[in-house]
Amino acid sequence: MNNKKTLYLWDLGDTLFIEKWNQEKTGFSSFNEWVEDKLGVDISGVSPRKYEEMYEIPYHQGWHFNLDIEPGFLEALALSEYNEAFTSGTPEQINWRAEYLQDIVGFDIRLYLQKVNSTFDFKETNIKDEDMYYSIFLNKVKEGHDTIVYSDDKIKYLEQCYRAGERIKKEYPGFELRLYQMINKDVGLTRKEYYWEAGSLFDVVNNEKSFK
Repeated sequence: MNNKKTLYLWDLGDTLFIEKWNQEKTGFSSFNEWVEDKLGVDISGVSPRKYEEMYEIPYHQGWHFNLDIEPGFLEALALSEYNEAFTSGTPEQINWRAEYLQDIVGFDIRLYLQKVNSTFDFKETNIKDEDMYYSIFLNKVKEGHDTIVYSDDKIKYLEQCYRAGERIKKEYPGFELRLYQMINKDVGLTRKEYYWEAGSLFDVVNNEKSFK
């Protein structure tokens, strides 16, 4: 497959970025609990957009989530000149991460992503669904990409992604979709029914080299 036509689509938190809530320093057992304290309401009463906007302070300050790039970040984003993200957060979150991480990693993470697609581009929700993936894939196929590689830590989103890919294949038989679930543990690479479990971004990189 011609690499110039391969798009790498990445989830952000727990895929490209380490985001482990720091209970000891924050004094709260979870981000949700912290949000409830800051807003003074139960989490069920917080709108999806407001919920995502509450990441501004933790991302800007970094320590709430022990924020960092995942090992293999640069190697993964060097696989292709075409890299985009698809997040259930707001597009602004990448800026908040970048401003904190600039001094930590020594570069602007935004330079490696041509676009950040968000669920909020489609509707007021922070939940990805099949139709969103289908819309993104269809646009990319029309732009000339015949292969998309998507990575996410959540299997529920890989399922939605897979179904969207099957719809695209019916319309564009030459379309290829490769999927990775990020485990973020030293477990290597395991082939599943329609995706790979990848312990780290390095496992994705090594496997993707076999398709070059």
